[in-house]
Amino acid sequence: MSDIFPKWTNKLPSRVIIGVVLLAAATTLAVNYYFTPKYTDVGYQPIQPVFFPHSVHADQLGIDCRYCHYGVEKSW
Repeated sequence: MSDIFPKWTNKLPSRVIIGVVLLAAATTLAVNYYFTPKYTDVGYQPIQPVFFPHSVHADQLGIDCRYCHYGVEKSW
């Protein structure tokens, strides 16, 4: 068999397995790092420059959100 394949091909399966394991580990670490709330802005609330109680205006007075927020149907 050594006449058909060179000797370095004996180590090829183990190197492929190690490469796949390292790639899977790097992918797992990248997903865990970049899909944190720091990067996805989950729970992001901008700082209001002026105190404005939305509960009073929207809930108690019944003012429609579109009065102030023009993109309320398209954006969160």
